[in-house]
Amino acid sequence: MISIVPILITPLLLLGNGEEIVKQAPNIQTPMYEYYTRRMPTLDEVQEELSYRQYLEELEQQIQRDLRLIEEKKQEELRREQEELRQAQEKERKEKMVRTYYTSSDVSQPSLLTAEELNIAIEGTGLQGLGQYFYEAEQAYGVNSVFLLSIAILESGWGESTLAQTKNNLFGYQAYDNDPNKAMYFSSKAEAIHTVGSHLAKNYLRSDGKYYNGATPAGVNVMYCSGGEWASKVVSIMNKVMDSVPY
Repeated sequence: MISIVPILITPLLLLGNGEEIVKQAPNIQTPMYEYYTRRMPTLDEVQEELSYRQYLEELEQQIQRDLRLIEEKKQEELRREQEELRQAQEKERKEKMVRTYYTSSDVSQPSLLTAEELNIAIEGTGLQGLGQYFYEAEQAYGVNSVFLLSIAILESGWGESTLAQTKNNLFGYQAYDNDPNKAMYFSSKAEAIHTVGSHLAKNYLRSDGKYYNGATPAGVNVMYCSGGEWASKVVSIMNKVMDSVPY
């Protein structure tokens, strides 16, 4: 009998010299083959993998919480430093403020009062709420805001005069003795404050000003008002304004 022995058939390449060289076919693994031949992880390995992933997630969350806490502490420290700086500046500002003004005071120097503090002095009057504009005039033109406010109080009767009510003219601006009706009309009280503030700074408080006689209430009195008691009345009001500011 002829014995049939199973043999592994491989592709043969026949060279020109007749020698046979055996070359194995490539080992091709299909997806199905990989599915059935790969080793499935054990239950312990699955649980370990899940635990590790959970650990990484919790670690990431903890890192984010720590970063937020660090940022919150930085912001809190920044706010504290800013508040300490603000308090130091406020203390310095109040130390520089002078409670009493005299006729010889230089009213080209700032009062250092805030808009809120100016509003305290005029609360409940016809000038109520205008502190911001007196403050702005001081910042913009270099005229003392308490001096400017005191002129408005004197000339408008605390904002109740006819000119203040009908023309928003708080200063009797251009209301000359021979013809008060020529007083200028302003579209708002804010416009009046800025206009007169600029006028005083330019013409009365600067050494090259047209009406300069010294940057004091008495110096301004020379050309601003014909009444000789005008300066002392303004200074008296300035003292009342300053006394009304709690500090």
